[in-house]
Order: sequence, then C-alpha cells, then structure tokens
Amino acid sequence: MPDHSPKPKSLFSAVIEKMKTRHNEQYREAVARLEKREQSLLNDIRGYRSQLDELDLVIKNIKGADAGHLALLMVNRGNVRDTIVAMEKDLVDAQSMLSDSFATHIVGKQLTKESPVKPKPKLVMALSIVLGLMLGVFAAFFAEFIARARNTGSGKEM
Repeated sequence: MPDHSPKPKSLFSAVIEKMKTRHNEQYREAVARLEKREQSLLNDIRGYRSQLDELDLVIKNIKGADAGHLALLMVNRGNVRDTIVAMEKDLVDAQSMLSDSFATHIVGKQLTKESPVKPKPKLVMALSIVLGLMLGVFAAFFAEFIARARNTGSGKEM
C-alpha cells in the first residue's frame, strides 16, 4: 500500500509560507493603519495651527478689552498649543513605529528530519525516577522543617 501522506519537509515549507503570508498581510494592514493615523494627525495639527494663528490675530487686534476676556483668550491659546504639542508627540510616535516595522523574511534554510520524532520511554522513565527522588527528599526536608517550627513555636525542644 503506497504512502500518500505529505513529506515533513513539504508540510513544513507549506506552514512557513502560510505564516509568512499571514504576517505580511498583517504587516500591510498595520502599516496602512499607521499611515492613516499619521495623515489624520497631520491634518489635525494643521487645523489647530490655523486656530492658533487666528487666536494670535484676535489677541493682537484687541485693544482696550477687559482683562477677563483677554485672559480667557490666552488660556484658550495655551490649550490649543498644548494640544498641538501632544499631537506632534503622537505623530513622532506613529512615524517611529512606521520606520521600525518590517515584513517577514526567512533567513537560512529549513532543517527538518525525514522521519517523525518518536517518544523515548527509557529517557522518560529515567527522568521520572530522578525527579521523583528529588521531590521525595525535598518533601522529607520540608516535613522536618514544619515539625521543628511547630515544636519551636510551642516552646518544646527536640
């Protein structure tokens, strides 16, 4: 009866290609989102800068206005300036993320075994025995520690 199951190497190659394709799709989507965010921030910054220019013009043209009105305009100007600074920081962060991102590239060749990996019962048994002994010794020391702590706490000596 002929074996028509896929070879491990071809299966591994298919999985790698699928992962690479999926990662590249996610990369393109992420880059598109970052570029959209960058463009949105640039537009918002332009709008706030024009608002700041208008406020500066209004403040320059106000002569003899009451101090309360002028103070409100100055506070508004400060808020707009703070918003612009925060947006510029976000813009720098978005641009940094764009420059730091990269698509998937496979470096080197794939190393696969032709035969499947099989369990090694002798190794499993040896490790089980060694770890069981270690756990038993630990449990004995811990039980002794607890017994001494109880005796010491109640004022009894061993």
